Amino acid sequence: MAQTATPINDSIFHDGVYRKYVLYVPAIYNPADSVPLILNIHGGSGDGYQHMQFGDFRPIADTANFIVVHPTAMMGAGLLGSAPAPSWNLNANDSASNSDRAFLYNLIDTLRAQYNIDTNRIYSAGFSQGGVMGYSFACLNNTRFAAIASVSAGMFPDVYNICSPTRPTPVIEIHGTSDPISNYDGAASAFGTPPSKPVDTVIIFWVNYNNCNPTPTIINIPNAVTSDNSTVEHYIYSGGDSSSSVELIKVIGGGHSWPSDVATGGTTNMNNSPMQVGNRNMDFNACKEIWRFFCRHPFIEYPAVPPTGVANQTPGDNLISVYPNPSNGSFVLSVELVEPDTRVQLINLLGETIFQKSITESHTPISLEKLTSGVLLYTVINNHGVVKSGKIIIR
Repeated sequence: MAQTATPINDSIFHDGVYRKYVLYVPAIYNPADSVPLILNIHGGSGDGYQHMQFGDFRPIADTANFIVVHPTAMMGAGLLGSAPAPSWNLNANDSASNSDRAFLYNLIDTLRAQYNIDTNRIYSAGFSQGGVMGYSFACLNNTRFAAIASVSAGMFPDVYNICSPTRPTPVIEIHGTSDPISNYDGAASAFGTPPSKPVDTVIIFWVNYNNCNPTPTIINIPNAVTSDNSTVEHYIYSGGDSSSSVELIKVIGGGHSWPSDVATGGTTNMNNSPMQVGNRNMDFNACKEIWRFFCRHPFIEYPAVPPTGVANQTPGDNLISVYPNPSNGSFVLSVELVEPDTRVQLINLLGETIFQKSITESHTPISLEKLTSGVLLYTVINNHGVVKSGKIIIR
């Protein structure tokens, strides 16, 4: 399938340097309609352009209508040290790692200002180091991603040991049992990759945290291509909190690769070394499976604990609503229980506060003049802090 649009090479200025990325916006994109965003993160020694070809979501984006951005890491950084190739900083807490994560958040905010992004459908997908980065998002401060996908990657112990997710997070891991770089059992590799947690341990962690059914549904994917010397088992742990699930696509005999049932480019890095090491399974398409998984998991707020009595009620998710939504800029904010110093703020996608008002009654009409169509974020605040945040669509 041919792509319908031309990739855009661009950069943003972050922490004193220009950070590169490659953006793919399908030709069917219409600014009037909000669309999902996939942050597709390359592995060590790759770059955004190479990974766009290797883990290629473009043919799917052309019909499903979502945007894909492929960021590039800094040269000579992260696990590769001074090697002349891009590499991500992946520690739990150090300035370089925090800067890399902040760059990716900044990139998302930049795209939200330029395109109509559905903030409930922002996803992280990554290969090798890129998958490790996705786990750090989920563990350390997941306020952006509805779900994450990891291919040939693990969780490093320093992230795993302090992993404190703020909400149920759907996770899909695709991993070969014969991966020589990101070993399935978590052992350090001869390629210099440090130890990580075993894949099965990582899956059980997320199954338990999301409160999924611990007994998976197991599907054997047909062995359509026997010459790839690998077979595939698909484990699905469903029924988690907030409709979350966890999936493991276990490639028996698979190597350090991004499985695909079609030929793709980008299989060598900028030093002309192979990105893939070992068998690349061709019985299924990892991009299709990841998108299928993402489609089932929009960002769902964790249900609030029901109040136990009128005396200790505070405005919760089930007590606040905005209607009509979408609107033409005139709508009503309904707050069932108004406490002293309750107020609402409206913020545009540039992060600018464009409206704020004290709330003194249960039904507060709001009318915004001279406002173009788009998306606003609202936050209701009282003396206890932020009570609820949400999205308002103006048409």
